[in-house]
Amino acid sequence: IGKGITIQNSEVSFLTPVATSDQSVRSGGLAFPKTDVNLSPITIDNLKTMYKEHPEIVKLNNMSLCAKHTSFYVPGNNANSAYRHPAVYDKSNSTCYMLYVAA
Repeated sequence: IGKGITIQNSEVSFLTPVATSDQSVRSGGLAFPKTDVNLSPITIDNLKTMYKEHPEIVKLNNMSLCAKHTSFYVPGNNANSAYRHPAVYDKSNSTCYMLYVAA
């Protein structure tokens, strides 16, 4: 069970990276911005390789693995936050997307 996402008054996909710096807010979607280490988008095969030392994680179904991956990342450096980034799993290409939604 998931949630539907509709971006109002916009021509962009929610998988377009969020607007950053001097970009117009409406020019971006909800996808996690580019980082030095690829956190998103990432294929399920790459996630299984990333977590190969943790068989309890690798044995999850693909959608659960995607959700677990995004749950490991806390916004900012607030380890006490209960907020976790939402995930989108695209079954057509076995890819996990971490969304960047402000808490």
